[in-house]
Amino acid sequence: MGERGYGDGKTGDIVELGAFRSQAADSVLQRVQGYWELQRKGRIVPSRSDIEPRGLEGLLGHVFIAERISTGLARFRIAGSHMNELIGLDVRGMPISAIFAGSDRDDLSQGMEAVFDHPAVLRLAVESPSGFGRKQLNGDILFLPLRSDLGEVSRALGVVVMEGEIGRTPRRLEIKRQSLRGLTGYGGPEAAEHRVYSEARATPPQQPPRPRTTLSQHLRLVADNTVSED
Repeated sequence: MGERGYGDGKTGDIVELGAFRSQAADSVLQRVQGYWELQRKGRIVPSRSDIEPRGLEGLLGHVFIAERISTGLARFRIAGSHMNELIGLDVRGMPISAIFAGSDRDDLSQGMEAVFDHPAVLRLAVESPSGFGRKQLNGDILFLPLRSDLGEVSRALGVVVMEGEIGRTPRRLEIKRQSLRGLTGYGGPEAAEHRVYSEARATPPQQPPRPRTTLSQHLRLVADNTVSED
């Protein structure tokens, strides 16, 4: 698998994804991240309550919400059809680590810890190897931190884009490369931000853990473009 391009380190925008990325997949990732950036509104991290389905119209099939359950661990709170089809079942309530190869779970845990504690934007270039009844898939997963109504970063807006024919399920993902963008200061064009790039087995920045809580309301995805209250 070849190297993939990432942002330029100034605005956080994804400017090049390499030969593996189609224009359509590129658009999905950029539009979700762009929506998240707009919701920051001068803050380091937007609130979970700022993320509304109508703002992600046409993208909900690729979107999920991750909920922190412990240090370095998170589960799917809601998930769109793209993730469910990839795994072959409804992933709501499943640990996110369950869809990754065992050898990559420590790297995932370190990345998720950075998302919530730093906080940071985490991007994973992933691969699902070929096998009986299935071809190799390549794609990207993005985790964008969110703050609860009481101020703790305990959720993340996620987006997954995999290219190729899914074939037999369940699929298991392998991390080929990861990218962390630490968030400091305030959002917007004059934000004081820095980017940290690493290969899959590098250690992300560590920060003391913050107290966590849960959100009072969540949305449950029932179709690509339909949501209802829990």
